[in-house]
Amino acid sequence: MTPETAKARRGLFTASQNYRLMGGSAGYVTCEFTDQHTCYERIKTEDSYIYVPMQEAHKTKKSWKKDNTFLPDGADKYIIEKVAELKDSVQDESYTSAAMQYGIDTEPMAIEAIQAAYGITLAYTNNEQFFFNNGEWGATPDGVEYDDDLYTVKATHEVKCPNSDTHTFNCLKVFTAADLEKHYTGYYWQVISQLESTGATVGYWHSYRPSHDKPLHTVTIDRDDAKINTLKHRLRLAVERKYQYLETLK
Repeated sequence: MTPETAKARRGLFTASQNYRLMGGSAGYVTCEFTDQHTCYERIKTEDSYIYVPMQEAHKTKKSWKKDNTFLPDGADKYIIEKVAELKDSVQDESYTSAAMQYGIDTEPMAIEAIQAAYGITLAYTNNEQFFFNNGEWGATPDGVEYDDDLYTVKATHEVKCPNSDTHTFNCLKVFTAADLEKHYTGYYWQVISQLESTGATVGYWHSYRPSHDKPLHTVTIDRDDAKINTLKHRLRLAVERKYQYLETLK
């Protein structure tokens, strides 16, 4: 990532970390109900817990949807990190492990392999990555495909270059968007965030290991507007809290 791209992301919520806003939002809660009982979601506040009634999702007594008017515990640390980026001119250096460096070094090879395998041309790859900024949040895919108008983003591509065990697991167990959400919640919401920020209709998640017998493994994630709306709701709550903290620090 270039310094310009890093600067554009400063203080904004980004795709790779947005999963920290999404705890408690997935799926439905199933339990038995009677006319005398109500099901509640326990939400932690600063010093205690509150109980928020769940909202009925279907016209049955068993399927109820969680109330999404709250942020999970893990969101607050993420929000404070964004506040710190805006309030402190000197940022802590990020740690790069050997595995992370391997991914950085291998990603250009992965991009070439993807283009060759699918006969496509990817834009904004490697050192030319672009931050698709929606004002308060955004995403930096590892590559994007443009439509014929050369303006509309039709697909995003996210590349992971894991160790041998993880890549083998991916090839055996991760085939669908549901699989990705189950095994890699952070990566799933990263792709959903990229679709939201770019307007693309489909996202591709790739696992790449050049020394493996099956070096490239790809999962397709179609645009899911319900998921995107849930994400946007959480992001708006996070933005509101970020500005409350910024006001406190004045």
